[in-house]
Amino acid sequence: MKYLSIFIMFAFIIVNCVYAETDIPAGETPELVPLTDDGTSLDADMARAAEIYTDLMWAAYCSTRNPNSHKSKNAYDALIKKLETDDAFSTNNVLSKADISFIYAQRAELRFSVWQNPNGAKEDYKKSVELDPESVHAAWILGKMLTNRYYARYISNMERDRNKEDEMFTALKRVVELDPDHSDAHSYMGRMGREFNRPELAITSFKALTRIMPFRALYHQELAELYEAQNRQEEALHSYERVLTISPDNINAHYSVGVAYQAKNNFQKAEHHIKRAVTLLEEHASAMRRERSRRRDREMLARELRNSRYQLAQVYLKFNVPQKAVQNFEKILTGDGNDVPALIGIGIAYQMLDDVQRSENYLRKAIELSSTEEVPDAYNALGYLYAEQGIRLDEAETLVRRALKSTPTSGAYLDSLGLIYLKQGKLDAAIENLEQAVRYLPDEPEILEHLADAYLKKGLEQKALQTLEHAVQIEPENDELRQKLAIIKLGK
Repeated sequence: MKYLSIFIMFAFIIVNCVYAETDIPAGETPELVPLTDDGTSLDADMARAAEIYTDLMWAAYCSTRNPNSHKSKNAYDALIKKLETDDAFSTNNVLSKADISFIYAQRAELRFSVWQNPNGAKEDYKKSVELDPESVHAAWILGKMLTNRYYARYISNMERDRNKEDEMFTALKRVVELDPDHSDAHSYMGRMGREFNRPELAITSFKALTRIMPFRALYHQELAELYEAQNRQEEALHSYERVLTISPDNINAHYSVGVAYQAKNNFQKAEHHIKRAVTLLEEHASAMRRERSRRRDREMLARELRNSRYQLAQVYLKFNVPQKAVQNFEKILTGDGNDVPALIGIGIAYQMLDDVQRSENYLRKAIELSSTEEVPDAYNALGYLYAEQGIRLDEAETLVRRALKSTPTSGAYLDSLGLIYLKQGKLDAAIENLEQAVRYLPDEPEILEHLADAYLKKGLEQKALQTLEHAVQIEPENDELRQKLAIIKLGK
């Protein structure tokens, strides 16, 4: 019979209760009370097992209650010495090799994490594996040791060692080969995979964690962020939505889901989720003010709130709801009147509302405040504003060209320049720039409309017709495009 496996299971449960249920002062040895039932007798094997169990229980007790003392070390050393010198270590009826392997693995972990003896820990690990090559516990001890040592060195000097890195990942992979549900090993491998740019390994590990613990929102969020970094947007969206199913008030998930739906041109869901993120952040900010939280925490939260409001305003700009965009930009500017991106955004919103004066004022202020940096969106927006109004076209050209200097492949900026040339009557230049704009943004109805106008003025009716037909296919509810298309067809 092998008895110790049963004893081990109880030892690590009972030992944490011993100290709480006695009045023994910290650091003193509890008295071991022998059995007094006269009718109880143990055969030799059970008596030996009970003795080993008592020693193991004491070693475990010392390591739990006094992890920094020598008592736990002495207790494990004495236990293993006894096992190595008597017949318990060889063929016997008391211990299996797996039992002894477990004890060596326990001391290996303490040697590494508590006693700062990595060489001794490796010796114990090797002995543990020699006794039981399939020991999950021993494999995990090695994986944890190699990870902690390598990561500590990496943090201290920020230099990677590929050989040590591969050794670490090989050890962690061995753990999950032996136990596919080993959550700690998957967690280590996921975090290290993310840290050392091994995204597929990290994704595999966090996917396993979402299977093992499907109701832990953290793992779904880690997986979503990894998918997002790999531009796997559908999978990222699915994972973020799973986070919200588990944790409905997760601010980051609401924000990310909103941005994903914005990219998918779903206005209702984009607005709902980003508005929810803003509301939750406002509630947190209010609670922080009441609790007089640390200034740094308040500042971090204020930045998050500003960014969420800005993103919500961008949703309103994209889906042509400029008045709501203005409201959100105004809230940002109430906190910081010199916030350049908000000034540009509100300038564009007022341009959409045909409020030329306010649009110009905000855009010029943005440009003035950013004299030491390039703000191509501001230059382009102001240039486009003038082009639309047919005023100050030379200045408009200068502004848009300055924007294009920063981003020469922007379809939006090329469209602005093409519109300026169209207003100036420079039809060849207008067509050249608008055709380039269409190459970068082939499904933007507004650019297609400008190009069709240029073709018409140049007398290229067939090209204008084809261009407008494409625009109407993209945006069939646009009455202005449909009317222009009908007029061209009538003219033919």
